Amino acid sequence: MNRLRQQIVEGNRESFVAPHRIADGTVRTVEVHSSPIHTGGRTILCSIVHDVTEREAAKVALIESEERFRQLFEKIYTVMLVVDPANGAILDANPAASSFYGYPREVLCRMKIGEINTLPPAEIASNLSHIRQGELHLFEVPHRIANGTVLTVEIFATPVIMGGQPRLIEIVHDITDRKQAEKEREAMIRDLEEKNAELERFTYTVSHDLKTPLITIRGFAGLLGEDLGKNDHEATHRDLVRIDAAAEKMEHLLTDLLNLSRIGRMVNPPEQVPFGTIVAEALDLLCGPLTKRGVAVTVDPEMPAVSVDRVRTREVVTNLVENAIKFTDNQEHPAIHIGTQQREGKPVFFVRDNGIGIEAQYQTRIFNLFEKLDPKKEGSGAGLAIVKRIVEIHGGKIWAESEGKGKGSTFFFTLPPAGP
Repeated sequence: MNRLRQQIVEGNRESFVAPHRIADGTVRTVEVHSSPIHTGGRTILCSIVHDVTEREAAKVALIESEERFRQLFEKIYTVMLVVDPANGAILDANPAASSFYGYPREVLCRMKIGEINTLPPAEIASNLSHIRQGELHLFEVPHRIANGTVLTVEIFATPVIMGGQPRLIEIVHDITDRKQAEKEREAMIRDLEEKNAELERFTYTVSHDLKTPLITIRGFAGLLGEDLGKNDHEATHRDLVRIDAAAEKMEHLLTDLLNLSRIGRMVNPPEQVPFGTIVAEALDLLCGPLTKRGVAVTVDPEMPAVSVDRVRTREVVTNLVENAIKFTDNQEHPAIHIGTQQREGKPVFFVRDNGIGIEAQYQTRIFNLFEKLDPKKEGSGAGLAIVKRIVEIHGGKIWAESEGKGKGSTFFFTLPPAGP
């Protein structure tokens, strides 16, 4: 009553919220707007009363809800960010976020999403717009943490009203390991598909290539019996030569199959060795064939060191040089060059020849098991498949380049470099 009297004396207006009891005894919360009115020589107080019980209850509930959220926000182990949807500013970050990103909380709260999200700014802005409109809730993005590492994170984002302002709550989960596992699984599936295709070719070889010398042996064994019965020594000798040649072909084929099956199971510990040393060892082994064919071999004077299974890597160089010798036999001056070049800042090794060349449609097929472009050439066709598998076991890759028939070939491959 003292307040009302003061209003009347001073002629002030006032608004306030107060509890009022109605006839049934219930107490309601009302908002009162009071104003003094001068009439008939008197001053009276006119009050307009609004029932705001529900509104005030909602306010209290909102405050309690925000307090519960704040307690959860502070204590939960899940990474959470509060973001301004208009400009991507990070308004708040819980302790888990500070620990995850490696920034103090006060530093995080001075940053924008674009400083940790490595997507282009236009894409970040587009994502924020879609979240504001409720069109995007769960997505994957790359986030850079304080030490520079880029992690793949899954974000659940939802628009909310906090303190009367629109905000985005982002819950962040690190899925880097999961994504890496998925990549490894996909790589394993691809590898399995390649192995299945290789197994099909192997089955064909067993049923065809191995069968051919067996048929030859069986046929000439029958002729051998007839020629022995006729006491024909010259024919008998011819039969034995044919049988021996067929047996030798089968032996080579079985040896290649055995070598191929061992790769990946019998790997020597890696050692750091200059690649030039491995090349020199391979060329020493092939001194005879190189001299016999009159092949001129040149080698880059300086090549980087690699961290490899020395024996297997020497086998790579040996196979590639043997392959080059084989396919330069039509040249008057056969030549092979072994060297290295830089591609994308990394060393790439190569063996180049001036032989018959490889047409574009065969430059991938030649690495298939038992794939022979020229059936008349010696060998089983397993050499390049063995080379490819050895290189891939080291984490490298191999490919062929050629300008076409008669233009020579270059086989490029990568290997892990030696450490510091």
